Amino acid sequence: DSETKSYVVKEEDNISPDPRSYFLINPLNYLLFKEQYEMVAIFHSHIQGDETASEFDVKMADNCCQPFLIYSLNTKNIYNYTEF
Repeated sequence: DSETKSYVVKEEDNISPDPRSYFLINPLNYLLFKEQYEMVAIFHSHIQGDETASEFDVKMADNCCQPFLIYSLNTKNIYNYTEF
């Protein structure tokens, strides 16, 4: 938040029909947040596999031009995808 000079975290539900395999947030909520704040990154976790960006993660990050911070519950590591 540029006025308060602080970070704002907004939690969103994963609304994907297959949440174990794909991460999907409400597009309207995403746009409203992006309109109000300067977005730094989108964070989500992988419950299967490691922290590297999946093909779907890459496509989504590239489409919205936002870094994805991905946490793996298995490896306990974070990956920062920024190659858009």
